[in-house]
This record gives sequence, C-alpha cells and structure tokens, in this order.
Amino acid sequence: MYKAMVRGKIVEGRVLLQGNSTEIQFEHPADWLLLNAGGHGFYRCNYSEEELEILTKDLSNNLAPIERFNLLSDLWASAQSGALPLKTFFAQSLKYKDETDKNVWTTLTGILTYLDRLVGKDHRTSFKEYVRELVMPALNKIGMKAKKNSAISPAQEALTDQLRGMLFSAAGALGE
Repeated sequence: MYKAMVRGKIVEGRVLLQGNSTEIQFEHPADWLLLNAGGHGFYRCNYSEEELEILTKDLSNNLAPIERFNLLSDLWASAQSGALPLKTFFAQSLKYKDETDKNVWTTLTGILTYLDRLVGKDHRTSFKEYVRELVMPALNKIGMKAKKNSAISPAQEALTDQLRGMLFSAAGALGE
C-alpha cells in the first residue's frame, strides 16, 4: 500500500511490486509518497534526505501512528546499514518530539538505549542534550502527573501512564 499527498489531498492505493521497479502514476505530481502505508508489508523503505524532509514536514497530521512507527524503524535500519547518515537520523528523530503514541516511543527509547551504549565520553554531553531535546516536549505534552480526564478511556489513560513512565526513565537515565 502507499499513501501520497497530491494537491493537498491524501491519496491511498495498492500496488504489486513486480520485477526490479514499479512506477506509481498520479494525475498530478505528488508532494510526498509513503510506502508501506498502514504497515502491512514485510520490507524496509529507504527514502532520500530530500524525500524525508517533505514526508516528515507534518508528521503527526499526515501519518497514522503505525506509519510513524514504521518510518522510524525504517530510518533506524537505514542508519544502521549506512544507507542513511546518522546525522540525518538524529535530525529526523527530533521530529518525533511531540509524539504521544506509546508504540512509537517504545521504538525511540530502544534506539536511545542502544545509542547510549555506543556513545563515547567525547560525545556524551551532546547525546544527553539530544535526548532531553527529544523527550522533554513529549513529556510536557502529556503532563508530568496523571490527570483524571473523563474524555479518555481507562485503557488510554493506562497507556498514557506507561508512556509517562517510559519518558521519565529516558529523560532521567539517558538525558540526566
């Protein structure tokens, strides 16, 4: 499946990959294109830096949580393989600082924990600052304390509580 922005409207469709390449045609040029929309495919997508800038411009409004999760996972896999510069991964990951989906943050905190083991003492201060810059906006958005809110279900409230704990842990342990 794919999702694209064409003339200000989201367009979705399916395409069967046959051979080495497949071309997707639109009536008008697409502003951006997301492959594996809905997260149903078992493959990785690799985007150029220019495509990523356009695709992630309005991340939370254009992509569903599963799509943000998959995009982040693809970005990290591309960075690990060397297909995406690590500095691009860091820049793109900062676009998730307002993220409030627990599953997306599970991936993010896993990446941060992995990176924490690799960062040398020469870059430790910069890494901690990056972690705080990434984590604190999300923590401030959901609030430092649980609030009783009748507008959300007990299940959603429990997920928010779990996310809050995850963010506190990342901010404290990794961001000091």
